[in-house]
Amino acid sequence: MLIIVNTASECAFTSQYQEMQKLYNIYKKQKLEIIAIPTNDFGGQEPGNIKHIIEFTKKFNRTFHIVDKVSTDKKTGHEFFTWVRENGGTMAAPKWNFYKYLIDSNGKFVNYYVSTTNPTSPKITSAIEDLLKSK
Repeated sequence: MLIIVNTASECAFTSQYQEMQKLYNIYKKQKLEIIAIPTNDFGGQEPGNIKHIIEFTKKFNRTFHIVDKVSTDKKTGHEFFTWVRENGGTMAAPKWNFYKYLIDSNGKFVNYYVSTTNPTSPKITSAIEDLLKSK
């Protein structure tokens, strides 16, 4: 099971890193992985390189995965976001930082959650619990 989040260090939602870590701590023994994908597409809120981003996220005690910065752009962006559009529809494409994507253990798109949805919200945790029950 996987949650992928497009992140940005200077976004108002950046405090969600802490909640992402909390979610990871709760479910990592049940094989939940979280991957943060930094992007600078929305408001230029991720100006740093991966070294700066990793250093910045230390203050959240982040232990989940983080990858190099990419673009979410429909035409030139990373293929993950093309996959999101193909599997979740155009509404699933990120409109801002901290969109969250839940993917089951078979690689199937389950759902997406907008920036304002806290990573530890019942919307997300109940979906994770449902996936765990269906194993």
